[in-house]
Amino acid sequence: MPFCSNCGTQLPEGAKFCTECGQKLDTAPQPPREEPVQSYTPPLQPEGSDSCTPPVQPENSRAYVPPLTAPTAVQKKSDTVRIIALFAVIGLLLAAALLVLFTGILGGKADDPNLGRYEGISCVVLGVDVGAEEDWIELKTGSKATVFLMGEEYSGKWTLEGESFTLTQHGDEFTGTLKDGVLTVDFSGMAYTFAKDGAQANTAQPSPVIESTGPAPESAAPAPGAAQSPYEWWACTWYGWAVVTDAGGEYTDYIDNAIDLVAEISLNADNTGHLTIIDIYDYPICDVDLIFTPGQTEYGTMTCGEGSLWDFFAAEPDEFPISAGDWTIDPSQSMVSEFDHMICISDTIYAAEKGWFDYYIFLRPWGMNWEDVRTADTSQMLYDDMMPLNYDDWYLPQLP
Repeated sequence: MPFCSNCGTQLPEGAKFCTECGQKLDTAPQPPREEPVQSYTPPLQPEGSDSCTPPVQPENSRAYVPPLTAPTAVQKKSDTVRIIALFAVIGLLLAAALLVLFTGILGGKADDPNLGRYEGISCVVLGVDVGAEEDWIELKTGSKATVFLMGEEYSGKWTLEGESFTLTQHGDEFTGTLKDGVLTVDFSGMAYTFAKDGAQANTAQPSPVIESTGPAPESAAPAPGAAQSPYEWWACTWYGWAVVTDAGGEYTDYIDNAIDLVAEISLNADNTGHLTIIDIYDYPICDVDLIFTPGQTEYGTMTCGEGSLWDFFAAEPDEFPISAGDWTIDPSQSMVSEFDHMICISDTIYAAEKGWFDYYIFLRPWGMNWEDVRTADTSQMLYDDMMPLNYDDWYLPQLP
């Protein structure tokens, strides 16, 4: 049924005017009004959630953006860690730069001409060149050095100031020179010379002072060419051997053990002097002052003053004191007096709570031939064989 568009009164079918307000009605046919059909789909809810959970925003809705807030404690800590890490990296880079700088100053840069391997040329002990063909030193960057001496390899540090060279090993310092590819180092009395390939090393060494290399008259007169002072007979480099003939306590195992020696006797203007003895491996044997006085021959006698003697065969030898007058040596009064220029030193060492041992030391000037001893009848001496143990293998190859 139609309704008045002005007052809403329901009118009969076919009416052209409203019976209440007189409004003329529009009689044109109107299409039926269709109400839109709306279907509501509830938002998805997680299983177990309640109805108070806010609905999921539609795809075309505007997303919620929370306001900016101050950084949290976690954010502050993260920033601090990053800053610390940055400073640590900078510190490492500075340390590396300083290391490179000091390496160049103290131990040679990679292009330092002093770096490289130096081969052994000579080793002089008490004025005698004992050879160094198997020895070498290698200088490396970073002040590092590798040293090979007498079949053993060592590591160390090296520095160079001008031509002054210093090698440090386990707290010990050994000094020398380095110039034009030639390196010299004094290892506790062993004067080594090393050289790089192509370098010219001056290996000339002073010859030992030897008054005679041949037999002397049985009267023990001075050999031809000897100095006028009778005591000059003693002043030279000597070679020989030592033996323990008897012992007790901890030294019993030393009995009949022998070792080769190199000695140096010096003479002062006041007829005093000094005796130094080492074995051929550079271990100390004796270090003592001397007094020279007239004796039964014109060479006089040699008497010990204050000094020290070390036991011969220990890995860490004990040091024993020598008192003035413990022994007096007369070349004409010993079991080996029949041999030219041969002396014998002997004494007994007593060590409290350890024991004792008797020792004999036999010496002749360096360069002398011992064949007279080899062929002599020595049955009345200490041993049938009175030759040094390493005479053929070590001593003879070094003679001219």
